[in-house]
Amino acid sequence: MKLKINIKIVLIAILFLFLSAVKAQTVYFQGFNTTLAGSGWANTNLTTPWGNGTYFGISNQWQNNDNESGMPTNVCGAATQGDPSLYIGATGFGSGAAYLANVFTNRRISSPNINTTGFSGMTLSFDYIGNGSGTTDKGYLQYSINGGVSWLNATGAPTTANPAMGAGGDLNNLKSQICSGGQGRWTNITWALPATCDNITNLRIAFVWQNSNVSVSPTDPSFAVDDVLISVPVPLPIESSELTATSLQEEIKIEWSTFSEKNNLGFDIERSINGTDFIKIGFIAGKLNCTQLTNYSFLDKELKMNTTYYYRFKQKDLGRNYSYSNIVFGKLKTTDLLKVFPNPANTELIFIFNSDVNSNTTIQLQDLSGKIVFEDLIQPQLNNELRFNVRNIPEGIYIYKVSEDQKNTFGKIIITH
Repeated sequence: MKLKINIKIVLIAILFLFLSAVKAQTVYFQGFNTTLAGSGWANTNLTTPWGNGTYFGISNQWQNNDNESGMPTNVCGAATQGDPSLYIGATGFGSGAAYLANVFTNRRISSPNINTTGFSGMTLSFDYIGNGSGTTDKGYLQYSINGGVSWLNATGAPTTANPAMGAGGDLNNLKSQICSGGQGRWTNITWALPATCDNITNLRIAFVWQNSNVSVSPTDPSFAVDDVLISVPVPLPIESSELTATSLQEEIKIEWSTFSEKNNLGFDIERSINGTDFIKIGFIAGKLNCTQLTNYSFLDKELKMNTTYYYRFKQKDLGRNYSYSNIVFGKLKTTDLLKVFPNPANTELIFIFNSDVNSNTTIQLQDLSGKIVFEDLIQPQLNNELRFNVRNIPEGIYIYKVSEDQKNTFGKIIITH
């Protein structure tokens, strides 16, 4: 099927910017990249339903170091990778999140007071590994809304992609998959904090490890946690359509619309040649506050042929917050004019195109002084050709310009008689 030359090719966006976009504001974060004391987390020995024991002076304790490294989600546990985690381990062995099952253990590690004043609808997320033997050896999540005076077990279904947790998950028995080498596989979990955690000054988060399965040999892994984050969704200052890019012959046009704006300073226009490393190439001012449809566009003209360019905008508000749009890409159109002959021309000049000729196509000839000696609208002809008579044009060197919609093609010809 043949396409008309003047059809715009609107390129498909790589990602979508949803109309009601949100971002997360951090309420609290602990990555355990310091000492246990430096993190502010405190260890408590529990006595119910059992206490803590030792075996020839060895006990299972909460530790914070790189013997058990925090790893990306779905990656197997490893040591000395440069990202310390918080974990239960047998003292004196330096073996990371591995515990002695024949040593009774019942220990809580808890955060300092977390101030949630002014926040509601919060979520808690963290990365962990865990796979205690049997049903009694386990790690689980607790929280306190009175500064640690009393503790509640976390309930409800968390969000996780970890099939080891079963349908809906179990915050009271945090299990992860086991890798072929016996290590735990790091898993991320997200849980909606109860409304009782909103707008208080003394929220605390805790993890408890307990084991009593004395008939089982020492096992790996026990339990480890990293990157504890409490956040709250915050609406972005704009509601926007997705970004689009239109490839033209000499430029690429990117366009988007906003349906509402609040404290919107404007948009940095960014470009990349690899889709990863972006540089700022322009700025479009926003409307600050607006509840009406506003259309925006930007023309990028400093481009090379045969190069794919990627675009996004960085929306900035008056509070110096920012967010990025989806990424789109474009590439300058190659000319639809394939051949001009004969050159030199004596009686007739023929233009051959690679698709049907549009009825809005014009041809212009200029001499070397820039004077236009011929300009006319050319009617379409068969076989993607344009022909016109040059018998009445004086001999000389000319610059031709073929214009079709927003595309211009230039070249040099010689006319002789």
